[in-house]
Amino acid sequence: MEDWELKAREQIRHLAARYNAFGDSGRFENVMALFAEDAVVEVVGHQTYRGHAQLRLTTFLYIGAQHINTTAVHSRRIDG
Repeated sequence: MEDWELKAREQIRHLAARYNAFGDSGRFENVMALFAEDAVVEVVGHQTYRGHAQLRLTTFLYIGAQHINTTAVHSRRIDG
């Protein structure tokens, strides 16, 4: 494994940890800051959300004041 790949894996682990910590503690604006403005999130079997405005409406990020973190299979794809 090359050095760049180790660094990328560590950054992805750190990102996932922040996402969970922010969501679990109700800091949803911090959660949103982790996503690019033009982010695309596909919830398999549900629908695809594009951009911050649609992401804010999703039930997977906001359910009242409680964050629900499903530990189902996640696929992280970074285009660029």
